Amino acid sequence: MDAGLEGDLIRTGVLRDRRPDHQVRLNEDLRERLAALDAAAAVRGEQFRRAMKHHCPETYPAALRQLRRLRALAPSLRRAMHTSDHWLTALRRALPEGTLLVILDEIWPEHAQTLRQLSDIDARVQRKTALGQANPWRPVD
Repeated sequence: MDAGLEGDLIRTGVLRDRRPDHQVRLNEDLRERLAALDAAAAVRGEQFRRAMKHHCPETYPAALRQLRRLRALAPSLRRAMHTSDHWLTALRRALPEGTLLVILDEIWPEHAQTLRQLSDIDARVQRKTALGQANPWRPVD
């Protein structure tokens, strides 16, 4: 029988009893989702690396050395997600925003769209602030 709060809630009918293997099924589902995310990140990471090598050949070796140094210091950074983030950050630092957005349109269109929306919001806030509005989200009467 279950003990504690969860057991009390099951006995009173607030929670329905779960199948015995519910935690195993949940863990398997989460592992499958994480594997899919890692696979997508690995593909994007390789595309970011190639874009970095093509568009920024002068800064590519330094970024590669930095990635190797980080991996040596922290083995957890060997995951595909971290590698993808590293190359994206290196591209952000090395390229102007317009060129970066063109590259992101090819590799990761959803992220490029998000960046465009954020920069549009920033531009609107700056315009309204320049017009003298103390709170850019609330129009001046």
